[in-house]
Amino acid sequence: TTTTTTTTAEECAAGGVDGATIARWMAQLQRGAEPVQLPAHFVQLLQDACVVTSVRDHEADGVYATMRCFHDRGYTLDPHTSVGVRAALRTRARHTLPPDQPIVCMGCAHPSKFAAVLAQALGLASVEEAVAALPNAEHKWVRRGVELQTHPLPSASITAHLQQGQDWLAILRTVVQDISQRRQ
Repeated sequence: TTTTTTTTAEECAAGGVDGATIARWMAQLQRGAEPVQLPAHFVQLLQDACVVTSVRDHEADGVYATMRCFHDRGYTLDPHTSVGVRAALRTRARHTLPPDQPIVCMGCAHPSKFAAVLAQALGLASVEEAVAALPNAEHKWVRRGVELQTHPLPSASITAHLQQGQDWLAILRTVVQDISQRRQ
């Protein structure tokens, strides 16, 4: 997880780096060739503009504690966002960022997508109990997401049957009928 402040185009240009240079570095990285050697003045620009931190796998208890803390205050984080928030809070503490320095963490998933992890983090007995704890638990897409977690689609069986030259529409129609029957 990375927490950064914005480096503007003007700052990059002042550091002697333009879009073409960055594109060349990216192509070099994609080729897996030799490591990219950044000019010292550009490295300094990045160090001045960015703060980087990480949250390791063995810190799951802290990630769960972050999820509980925010949930108890009325906002439920998904586990990925919780990792980012934990890293941001650590960054503020370790790098003595001023209290008024904004840090933005953007959540990319709804917590119901990780209902089992949410249940574990909040100390709840079941996925259903965890979802019920969400403010929008009755929303149709929240319910559908949880349904897919508890009754996953037979994706392996679909892909095993779809081969070139076959009637995919008929195969998918059969799969949809099977799923509909399971849901009744």
